Amino acid sequence: MIALVVDSALRAALVAGVAAAALHALRVRNPHARKVLWTAVLGAGLLMPLALRLRSVAAPLSSAVLPTISIAAPVASVPEIPRHWIEGLYAAVSLVLLARLAFGIGWMWRVRRRAVRRKAPSIGHLDVRISASLTSPVTFGSTILLPSDCLKWSKAKRATVLIHERSHVEQRDSYVHWLALLHASMFWFSPLAWWLLRHLAELAEQTSDEAVLAAGGDRAAYASVLLQFARAGSRLRPATAMTGGGVAQRIERIVSGAPIHTRLSAWKRALVIGLVLMAVALAASLWRPGTAQASAAGAAWAQPGPPRTTPAEGKPPRTAQASSGEPKVIAWTGLSRYYPRRAKRAGLEGKVRLAVTLDGAGRPIGVAILSEQPPGHGFGAAASNAADAALRYSNPAERPARLVIDVRFALHR
Repeated sequence: MIALVVDSALRAALVAGVAAAALHALRVRNPHARKVLWTAVLGAGLLMPLALRLRSVAAPLSSAVLPTISIAAPVASVPEIPRHWIEGLYAAVSLVLLARLAFGIGWMWRVRRRAVRRKAPSIGHLDVRISASLTSPVTFGSTILLPSDCLKWSKAKRATVLIHERSHVEQRDSYVHWLALLHASMFWFSPLAWWLLRHLAELAEQTSDEAVLAAGGDRAAYASVLLQFARAGSRLRPATAMTGGGVAQRIERIVSGAPIHTRLSAWKRALVIGLVLMAVALAASLWRPGTAQASAAGAAWAQPGPPRTTPAEGKPPRTAQASSGEPKVIAWTGLSRYYPRRAKRAGLEGKVRLAVTLDGAGRPIGVAILSEQPPGHGFGAAASNAADAALRYSNPAERPARLVIDVRFALHR
């Protein structure tokens, strides 16, 4: 699990890097365009684990057919941290963050349910409610929540706030914020996840600010409204607050007379999303450096007895692919953890030949050690455990068969 999550985070960072380079090269300043792109990158981060899973399922079986299973490990100078400790730490932090997100959404849902709905001709079809639990306007889902003192506001101030919050509702900024929080909870170790959470919040507020100015709002008066809400303060919650996204920078941008940008058309948004999806597919298909050393270099089978080919160490034979009716190894994961610890500390390498008996469904039902070099250092038992638990097999003949595999243990620096 942890390998999939880390691999997904690295590939998502690659997609984000390409997106940032494209924005810089094209000199894109439109916050609407930037928000569409970074929202798509957020979706790419959430979809990357699924894309990697689908890639591993759809990978051609013939690519797994090589002559030798290679279990490699770095030379250990310090004791290794057990894998389950790392996975436990990741799961614990993720669960805490997910629990906090769930608690925040539940709290805001109760605030929304207890708030008093307000109806007026100026509101129209909007779901606007008033709550005494808030000190500044927020959007939760498709609901606009106003503090209880909104009844004392001037007509111009109420209109300004509603235009700002209506923009959040129309652009579904609250839902994007939830996805960003979910992404940060899953990939909490990645700086990209927290940067996306913050940057998307800033872009959401910037585009809503421009909606107010595009409607003819007075810049100085609007900046004064933002300053009032900022002084009132607000609690952190999974909702888009009017005081979020860097109020000081927003006020400076408003009073400086920054230009107002237009929203992207539907076809342009679809084009941006399509390009990001293509980048996701490309990133998911890239070879991961170190996979051959950390996991495996392949496998070959033979009839009962010696293998048909005995290639040189690390050099596959010219005809390594077995025919469609022959059993073979089709997948392998996490082989490096089977390297015997004592042998690794001593700097020893080894080689084991195994005979794996498969049932008609391709499940291993027996593993025999044919040879072990050097003996007495745990290489044979380690190779047997790896063949039984870490390898997946294919047996097209659908009858019991035997597969002979060479397992090589090698250290690298």
